[in-house]
Amino acid sequence: MQFIIALHNHQPVGNFGEVFEEAYAKSYHPFLTTLEKFPNVKVSLHYSGILLEWIRQYRKEFFPLLKKMIEREQVEMLGGGFYEPILCSIPKRDQVSQIKKLSAYLNNHFGVTTKGIWLTERVWEQSLVSSIVEAGIEFTMLDDTHFFYAGLEEKNMRGFFLTEDEGNVLKIFPMSMQMRYAIPFHTIEKLENELREIENEVVSSEKSVVSSQLSVDKTTNHKPQTTNHKLSNSQPATRNSQLLLYGDDGEKFGVWPKTYEHVFEKKWLEQFFEMLEENSSWLQTKNFSETVNEITPLGTIYLPTASYSEMLHWALPTQAFEEYEDFEKQLEKKKLFEKNKRFVRGGYWKNFSFKYSEVNWLHKRMLNVSKQISLQTNRNDAIQKAEEHLHSAQCNDVYWHGVFGGLYLPWLRRPIFQNLIAAEKIISNNENKISEIDLDIDGEKEICVSTPSLNLFLKPSLGGEIAEIDFKPIAHNLSDVVTRRREGYHRKVFIAKKEIENEVATIHDSVKTKEEGIEQYLVEDKFRRISLLDHFFDAKISLENIRQQNWKTISNFAEEQYSSSIQETENQFQISLQRNGNIVQRKKEIPVRLQKNISVLKSNAELEIVYSIVSEEKFSNIYFGSEWNLTLSAGDADDRYFLINNSKPKNFHLRSEGISENVSSLKMIDEWLNIEVEFVFDEATTLWRFPVETVSLSEDGFERVYQGSCLLPLWNLKGMKHFETSYRFSIRKFK
Repeated sequence: MQFIIALHNHQPVGNFGEVFEEAYAKSYHPFLTTLEKFPNVKVSLHYSGILLEWIRQYRKEFFPLLKKMIEREQVEMLGGGFYEPILCSIPKRDQVSQIKKLSAYLNNHFGVTTKGIWLTERVWEQSLVSSIVEAGIEFTMLDDTHFFYAGLEEKNMRGFFLTEDEGNVLKIFPMSMQMRYAIPFHTIEKLENELREIENEVVSSEKSVVSSQLSVDKTTNHKPQTTNHKLSNSQPATRNSQLLLYGDDGEKFGVWPKTYEHVFEKKWLEQFFEMLEENSSWLQTKNFSETVNEITPLGTIYLPTASYSEMLHWALPTQAFEEYEDFEKQLEKKKLFEKNKRFVRGGYWKNFSFKYSEVNWLHKRMLNVSKQISLQTNRNDAIQKAEEHLHSAQCNDVYWHGVFGGLYLPWLRRPIFQNLIAAEKIISNNENKISEIDLDIDGEKEICVSTPSLNLFLKPSLGGEIAEIDFKPIAHNLSDVVTRRREGYHRKVFIAKKEIENEVATIHDSVKTKEEGIEQYLVEDKFRRISLLDHFFDAKISLENIRQQNWKTISNFAEEQYSSSIQETENQFQISLQRNGNIVQRKKEIPVRLQKNISVLKSNAELEIVYSIVSEEKFSNIYFGSEWNLTLSAGDADDRYFLINNSKPKNFHLRSEGISENVSSLKMIDEWLNIEVEFVFDEATTLWRFPVETVSLSEDGFERVYQGSCLLPLWNLKGMKHFETSYRFSIRKFK
């Protein structure tokens, strides 16, 4: 039996240097130095271009060692998208460019011609075949889950298949889930027994084929054709040689919790390689290129759009996530799941854009930038640099969320937006421009403003709110704040708390958290965490009500449809937004007209916001608030702070909360990012502020993450029928 080992290694754009360091020290380097001791064991390796570039710059010893093992044909290099994109989520032009870029990199540094790719997160759509083939690739690999969904059984997957799109043919290998769960977690003895059982199944299958052939030959007088499943490189291709493929994340070998001790200190990996060498008479490690020359395909197959089963589960909306989880448990309880798992599947990867408005916005921003670049006819160095920024912004990790932080990690989102802004800055040529387009493909047009120092995206259909505000000199999106929402896995926190209180937690699955009392931060926001939300509150409102989102809505302005008009003058863009709505006071709906005018200066990053509110009756004890949600970088660092009326408050960190009276100016300063944000109010206001913190699941358990700060200036409208106020918002470099 032929045995292929394929490992995928990746670190996302923007990850901390210490994370790269740890992964290199605990996994990438020790794996390769261990493999070097066993020259007869062959392994196929994939490294994302991001990771390879870091290694090339900071760990000079790695490339020569890897090249040595490639030259002795022990390691076969696998390509893919250079910046590890989900290929089906980016335009075809970028799919091909990303693959070709990594292939060229591997050829330049290691002298190899890339024939196969690792498909990011194994997210598959049949149309990818044409792009992959156009990029010069011959094969890829997917989880056996994909093949199960196509109706196959495991016994039918001991080899590879052909598939096609528009006549473009690609070889496609199924990866064994059984091996993914076994390696490197099972003992060597148990793993060897599992491999022998698979080999025995192979031999039994081949005997069955031969027996069937003998039966036919007796009636047709043909001589039987026997097959030796142990092949050498010189033997012709034969259909009955069997193949087993183990493909998985390289970080399982040392980075995952407790695996470094298990894999390297206790020498599991050395013992694994020793076992492979000792059993080479019936179990030969191969690379993909050898295999396709030695065995013929099992047939032509078309696979449904899918990914691995967990990913499809995570992609479901929250309610469906919970119901699907319960459904699987019911099947397992009735012992029906294993038999029927090929008919049980979750959602569709692209619907992460439906599940998370932030993913949809980021994804559509990326598509828009890609489109703008594709329209550039002059492919000069600047445009190529813009394309490089675009490709970096296509790194997959923040476009979804599962067991890892993904979308919820601001330090990973920030560089994605930085690259998109940098690309736009190149192709915009510092023009002043205003346009109306349906950027996020929700059926409603956004107002998009671009100046040399600012991008501004307003949504008239969503309360006339600001979806994104970018400071171009630093390439920073100040609106990159994730909404607090209920996740399907959040119920585990409450279940665990209840179990602990009842002292029965040991009989249930344990739930790991990074801090005690994390359940108090499980808040579901009423509205998206964007800016310029218009609120009316009754007099009983408190900061705690706002933070916990347990206040009663008494108006219909936030996230509702506003009419809009735009005008351009020599010095500024003027945007007028208006809505006729109602507020409830004394159990009665009162008609109210709200107008907000936004002036965007062309010369610098400054807005002026003017509010006019007219009611048919005098307001009772009603407050009006204009909510902003902004982010700079870290929430707890001493060089990232608030200034209120040009003085530091007692709690000054960006992660702090508080109530301040008679506020005429507010500053958010990030000395590390070199940004100063300022609000200047024409009349003093009351200011409420609190940190927006999400609770998400990561590989280390539940964790609380600072996303940004909610800023809420408030005005008391008591006794008024007509209220007007204005304030200025500006961004500049701190130094």
